[in-house]
Amino acid sequence: MVDWTETLESAFRAAEAAGFPPFLEGPHRSTAFNASPYSVTLAALAAGQALAGRRVWIDRLIAVLDRLPQSGAEAQFVLLGGSLLDAGADPKDLDCVIFYRSATSAPLGDLAALQARACAEGVDARLMPSDGDPLVFARALLFYGMLYSASRDLRLRRGVVLVDCRAP
Repeated sequence: MVDWTETLESAFRAAEAAGFPPFLEGPHRSTAFNASPYSVTLAALAAGQALAGRRVWIDRLIAVLDRLPQSGAEAQFVLLGGSLLDAGADPKDLDCVIFYRSATSAPLGDLAALQARACAEGVDARLMPSDGDPLVFARALLFYGMLYSASRDLRLRRGVVLVDCRAP
């Protein structure tokens, strides 16, 4: 299996320096590996190696992710978007989708309460299962990717970031 780690990390670093454009090299010269969504690990975010200027928001996100196992779920990926990725913006919240899988065979706990608490803390999180129908996962990822990439007038404005929460 090919290890794309360095390619993805390099694209993330370039995108972060450029303000997360949808395409680093224009749409005709871009691939799935050097354009949005830009990939980063949760470990890199937690260590301050990525999005360091958004530390307060990243800490809030990590706090939400740390509470997820109490509901019997574990985060697989988080899609980040919105003004968090606009260098000059002062975000009012953190827009994200947390893709989770069930960590146990028991029924999941109260995810709605977890989501409400996250929202009260400024983390506007949508919660989507990633261990069900792959079509649902793909549609959700694409929908929110487009939504978070668009300006209010629905023009392509910025790229998005896909955080890999899986342990290495």
